[in-house]
Amino acid sequence: MKYILCILMALSSLSSFASQKDTCNWIFIYYAPYDNDLSVYADSILNQLSSASKYDNIRVVFQVDKEDTLGMYRYTIGPNGIQMDSVTTELSTSGATLQAYLDWVNQNFQFERSALFFLDHGGRLDEVGQDLYPDSTFLKITDIRNALHHFNETNNKLVDLIYLQVCAKSSIEPLYELHDVAAYTLACQKLLGAPNFYYKNLLKHAHQNPEITGRNISKIIAVFDRTNMFESLTCINNSKFEKVILEF
Repeated sequence: MKYILCILMALSSLSSFASQKDTCNWIFIYYAPYDNDLSVYADSILNQLSSASKYDNIRVVFQVDKEDTLGMYRYTIGPNGIQMDSVTTELSTSGATLQAYLDWVNQNFQFERSALFFLDHGGRLDEVGQDLYPDSTFLKITDIRNALHHFNETNNKLVDLIYLQVCAKSSIEPLYELHDVAAYTLACQKLLGAPNFYYKNLLKHAHQNPEITGRNISKIIAVFDRTNMFESLTCINNSKFEKVILEF
């Protein structure tokens, strides 16, 4: 009986350890297939996002593919500083790679609210993110939709905001694809600059006001980014999108 109790206690301990997650009010999830001419901006973005290390109630994760052949880099930023891990694949525009990233987020973090940011070139109507190595490919909007559908099912709640931080994605087709996987979608009508400069103010505001919504975040981005970084932004309240569908 003594040995059985020891085994049960050990299993209970392992189970408790496995279920431990880093908890926070907000998690900001960045995904950047920057294996192209935008790679030079990756360090600037990381430097700005690193301000999250000052706050105990928010987390930032940033997975980026740079212009090299070394795979991808995954950064976790929180009150314990910045941790970097390597991701062996170079296929940053693969739906499976995005899905694995979001699965990793779910496995390691417990959060009340979340926002996802997709950074890169815009591509064609259904494309977000260009990867030049090993082949010139783009991340598809349908892959984003499928990955987020699974992400939401796991959390039993919607992502609060998706920001398509790429050029010219504020059109009906990509917005329709994402209308039921997030509370709000933010996108631009025309050109969007890089690396953008809203990050520090967004993180500070989320720390001070953890009850903010995806709509609030959209306003913060528009207010605090530099005027030469975007021409116009559109924020879609996806709860109203069914009316658009009915009109069509």
